[in-house]
This record gives sequence, structure tokens and C-alpha cells, in this order.
Amino acid sequence: MTDESDEDFFARRAQQEVDLAAATNDPAIKAIHLNLAARYATQRERAACGGSAEPRSADDE
Repeated sequence: MTDESDEDFFARRAQQEVDLAAATNDPAIKAIHLNLAARYATQRERAACGGSAEPRSADDE
């Protein structure tokens, strides 16, 4: 397993959520994925600024 920085992790997860949003035609599901992407992007910004990010769970890896 490689060590991934919090900033890289949150950036990767944000992009995955954007990709999932683009892959669905259901507006409700799209909104959920875009909301998650925004939350991950916020966490990436916090990590980039040296702020504390919410802990990652094993489910996120």
C-alpha cells in the first residue's frame, strides 16, 4: 500500500465523485455525487492549508 497524503486522497475522491455524477442520468443521484465531490474538495483545501481534515475511514480507501 502506498502512503497517500490527505490532500491527494481528497483530490482523488473528489474527482471520483465528479466522474460518478457524470455517469448517471438520475438527477437525485447526480446531486448526491456532486455534494460529496464538493465536500471532498473542501477537505482537500483544508489539508492543503495545513488545517485539520476530518479523519478518513477505512471505507474511504
